[in-house]
Amino acid sequence: MRSRWTTVRTALGGVLGSVVLPETACRRGGLNFRDLDGIFDTWFNPFDEAMFLSRWGTQAAYQSCRVQLSDALSAAGLYDPNIVTVDVDPDHFPNVIDPEASSRLVVAILSTARFDATDIIAGSVRIATVDAQGDADNPGNIIKKTVDINHDGRDDLILEFRRDRLHLNPNEIIVDVWGSTRGGGAFSGTDVVNILP
Repeated sequence: MRSRWTTVRTALGGVLGSVVLPETACRRGGLNFRDLDGIFDTWFNPFDEAMFLSRWGTQAAYQSCRVQLSDALSAAGLYDPNIVTVDVDPDHFPNVIDPEASSRLVVAILSTARFDATDIIAGSVRIATVDAQGDADNPGNIIKKTVDINHDGRDDLILEFRRDRLHLNPNEIIVDVWGSTRGGGAFSGTDVVNILP
């Protein structure tokens, strides 16, 4: 296992002691360490829009990096393909959630070589305890479509959520998404977001 870890770390250009995850090679911010009276902690400092665009050029290029790295790690047996690539508020950076906006919140779940996002049961998907089914009095109103968000030849799943039902804390920067597929498997994923107060 150690030799596999070394191979992955070398392939990602990681330094000794670094944490190797899909977000490491496909950075959209920096991890900083701090000492809180002898208790060591880390915090994430996301890039601003100018820095993000100078590094990636487009949101699609960034998402392609995440998918390709997930594919490589999954193929090596070092990553669970059911930990999916999620893009909240696709086509924008930073990803902003304004709970007061009247429009629905768009969330993309990207397909990889070992995970087909179009097999997701749309009604099973949850974000911040809210499902994708819309109004309680119209539970069949599942708003979904498939489109190739990152232009890699695979269809991805786009879902829309009612913002007025989101239970988000403006102090958080990570949002979780989870659900199940038609094959009975469970999946989950996260995205870095800016939640407006």
